[in-house]
Amino acid sequence: MRHFSSHLKDSQSIQLLQDTTEYTKTLGIEWNPSLDQFRLTVSKLPASDHITKRLLVSDIAKTFDVLGWFSPSIVKAKTLPQRCWEQKLDWDDLVPSAIHDAWHNWQSELHLLTEKCIPRCYFDTSSQITSWELHGFCDASEHAYAAVVYLRMTDPHGKVQVTLVTSKTKVAPIKRLTVPRLKLCGAYLLAHLLHHVCQVLEIPLFHVYAWTDSTIVLNWLDGSPRWFKTFVGN
Repeated sequence: MRHFSSHLKDSQSIQLLQDTTEYTKTLGIEWNPSLDQFRLTVSKLPASDHITKRLLVSDIAKTFDVLGWFSPSIVKAKTLPQRCWEQKLDWDDLVPSAIHDAWHNWQSELHLLTEKCIPRCYFDTSSQITSWELHGFCDASEHAYAAVVYLRMTDPHGKVQVTLVTSKTKVAPIKRLTVPRLKLCGAYLLAHLLHHVCQVLEIPLFHVYAWTDSTIVLNWLDGSPRWFKTFVGN
């Protein structure tokens, strides 16, 4: 705060909230100072029967989930513009009925995300945490691949607390890949995500675990890059 000039500082050091249920927006998410919880900022999307590729991309971008807390829902919407690309639609062409219905279903359920709150603190502030670990999981389907990171903490009595830290998703390429190759992309995504979280939370690497259910990917990772074709080797 010493680096800010006086005219940029608030004259009051404390702001009183008139309503304890009030949320304030910060960095694209909403924060309730009384409950000390975050929730997703969901813009009310206008209902329209004229859905175009341009409208899809624009409305999806309005749902800003910076830490990926709600990725399982939002990634469904991210696949819809790709289906438009596959059908070679122009930006202002109306989308087919299947994409239209999928979009309306997702749009009608979007408000439900605001009912889920995320505690700001990773653990109860009264707890004495003696050890902590990062556990990352990755998986893939024909439509997308994803990685998620959890923080696992233990207190002196052996009680374990687990909390979601962050996640990241990517839509599968239009050029079709096999599921094992997509799972390998998920492992690559998880490695980058864990590296970033380790730096931010300052957690040593020997407290970090990465998990995948694909034995093919595990064998690829154990082998030499020279044994495999270019994609897997890279």
